[in-house]
Amino acid sequence: MVGLKGPRNLRSVLSGLDPISRLHLAYTSCLLVGFFPFMPGTFASLLTTGGFVLIFDRLTLVTQLVLWFFLVLSGVFSSNYLQRHHGWKDPSFIVLDEVAGQWIALLTLPPRPLYWMLAFIGFRLFDVFKPFGLKRFERMPGGWGVMMDDVMAGFYTAVVIHLGLGIGQWVRM
Repeated sequence: MVGLKGPRNLRSVLSGLDPISRLHLAYTSCLLVGFFPFMPGTFASLLTTGGFVLIFDRLTLVTQLVLWFFLVLSGVFSSNYLQRHHGWKDPSFIVLDEVAGQWIALLTLPPRPLYWMLAFIGFRLFDVFKPFGLKRFERMPGGWGVMMDDVMAGFYTAVVIHLGLGIGQWVRM
């Protein structure tokens, strides 16, 4: 079955795909996490939070930024490829954008479970409701539109948490 945002299940997506398209699909769906039957974007965000806590938080900030920047650019490229070759504008099975957004939300936070939980919840709220002009980022051309609304949702999340941390510090003085 094909909807406005593309095919909804793995079998219909894979039918007739060339090997290059299958690689882009595997990458943008985060090794098929995007085909999780219930809220794949939230599931990808949750896995990203866990992976960040276990692996990426141990890396230097510079290394994390380089990896994140590569993730965003390659996500734009792969999403653009799938859009251009298959007409899928922003299908729900592309969850690499959630990974990039969740990662930026976590990137500069102090390593505490409460902050990780706030980043997860805050990112999902910004991503789903798209307040403060986030919707306009979806209108960017090609893969940029797929990736940037989530990247900015992650950025907004980080700013809100850091503002809260700053206000909390100020109040305690």
